[in-house]
Amino acid sequence: MFNLEESITQWRRQMLAAGINCPVPLEELESHLREDLERQTRSGLSAQQAFEMTVARIGQATVLKHEFNKTKRTDMINHNRMYFAALAALTVCNATSTAVLLYWLAAVGGQLGNLSPRFLPWMTALSCAYTLAMIVTLLARQLRPQCGRRMTRFLNWALLPAFPCGTVIGSYGLWKVDKETV
Repeated sequence: MFNLEESITQWRRQMLAAGINCPVPLEELESHLREDLERQTRSGLSAQQAFEMTVARIGQATVLKHEFNKTKRTDMINHNRMYFAALAALTVCNATSTAVLLYWLAAVGGQLGNLSPRFLPWMTALSCAYTLAMIVTLLARQLRPQCGRRMTRFLNWALLPAFPCGTVIGSYGLWKVDKETV
């Protein structure tokens, strides 16, 4: 004798075994399964026929897992694009501030605001180093993605002390960027 609840439990186990283990999508799929089952049985099909037709309509677990992975990859790509844009903007801002510091050192000299003149060369060198590291990382992410991932992780840690923009971008990069989904 066909047991509908046991069949649904077995279907759910197949979904979990295929890797669909996030509770929200799995609950949503089961909800769709139950709604379709109810519709099919109201139309006159037996519970077993309705179950088989509904499972065939929803799709096999491996196909569904593939579709979920596509969505996750799209999210990862979007985070990578947002990170790339934010890092490029920070690079431009940092390069501009480096140019201003270099101009001040070469043409004006002396004190800059409350900063002592002896700190300006060090600030300029640090700003140049950050700008160069960001440019190299941006290029590596485009030309050699595997190497760019490693450089991005290193740069994210290096950006954390660069308050406030570097801290935000470094934290976001460590939290969301280049997270592989398999």
